[in-house]
Amino acid sequence: WKVREAMERGEQYGLEHPFTMQSTNLQDGGRFDTSKLQVPRLQKLLEEVDDPAEKARLETSFKAVRSRPRFMHIDLGLTNDSAGMAMGYVEDYVTVARRNEEGNEYQIRLPIVVIELMLEIKPPHEGEIEFAGVRNLVFELRSYGYRIQKITYDSYQSVDSVQQFKRAGIDAGYVSADT
Repeated sequence: WKVREAMERGEQYGLEHPFTMQSTNLQDGGRFDTSKLQVPRLQKLLEEVDDPAEKARLETSFKAVRSRPRFMHIDLGLTNDSAGMAMGYVEDYVTVARRNEEGNEYQIRLPIVVIELMLEIKPPHEGEIEFAGVRNLVFELRSYGYRIQKITYDSYQSVDSVQQFKRAGIDAGYVSADT
């Protein structure tokens, strides 16, 4: 239910699934729909608008959206399991009240995270997920102007991808989503 609630909140922000399919095998023609990706969509609107006041408003919005660092996690699968990737950014922070083990209340500042992309990558029929294809999706997002600051993987089969992202100047490492 929490995922569904989060998706509904995303719709309230004007977010739409930016891939032409919610699940792909990277060989089925699925692709990013740039009209639904925030950065290229705002850039296109900015190029098309003539009104100076509207252009100034859009330019402020575009700079804010483009400058936000993006964080990604990729969980690889090969033949029997799907892979998954997600990308998000910190929209703001909120202070919330919590209780420790002794029951004492304390305040903590937590991020409000907007998830712009969640994608399932299924293995093709009687085939394997091409990890290079998964990496190419990340580089494609980067080519659209997304500032990808960090990518994490679980450790399964990810050494090569982590190395390649580091060579490309993207901080990459390991975080287990299972523990």
